[in-house]
Amino acid sequence: MNQNLSVREQLTYLINKEGISLEKLTDLYIREGLVDRFSRSNLNQKYVMKGASVFQILAGKAHRPTKDIDFLGFGTNNPQQLKEEFSEIIKIPLNDGLRFSDISASILQAGQKYEGVRLDIKGNLEDVPIKG
Repeated sequence: MNQNLSVREQLTYLINKEGISLEKLTDLYIREGLVDRFSRSNLNQKYVMKGASVFQILAGKAHRPTKDIDFLGFGTNNPQQLKEEFSEIIKIPLNDGLRFSDISASILQAGQKYEGVRLDIKGNLEDVPIKG
């Protein structure tokens, strides 16, 4: 059976059942795929997930609209190291139809006391490009 087709069929079913837009459901599916890979990685004790995505997972619905996943890390805030670590996370194979291919890293709030790092992750679900 074509796993990607099965995933698309399941997403279509949920769109019809729950009245959720394709874009919103696809975004949620992609984020859940990343979180699933993260939870299976050997780095799952180094980072704590925070923000609106946590409420969405715990409550089963969005606390507020979000298109990202926020993590608090322990240790370095080096963009290259984070890119390398999350490159390993996205390589974890799952039978979910998602394939992640590229990561870019950039500093957020440069020069501030608490700088952050943004990771942009690209990939696809079947033949539809995604950016997480």
